[in-house]
Amino acid sequence: MLAENIKWARKSAGLSQSELARIVGVSVNTISGIELGRIKPSVDTFIRIARACNVSLDILARNYNAGIEESTSLGKRNRSS
Repeated sequence: MLAENIKWARKSAGLSQSELARIVGVSVNTISGIELGRIKPSVDTFIRIARACNVSLDILARNYNAGIEESTSLGKRNRSS
């Protein structure tokens, strides 16, 4: 979901992958990898992407945190069984 949100934000901002990469200070391959879900962006890169696309961090991370919370809850439940 994070990958899809980042791609959506980039396209909504009217940026190409190369433009976003230049603004954020990473390679085009990094942006492509993030959008494909192969690379998890660092916190710094995540913040830079949000700023470049003019979206809030919580919108960019929407549903991503829910997946983390769900897997954490499942892990706790499995340990207590």
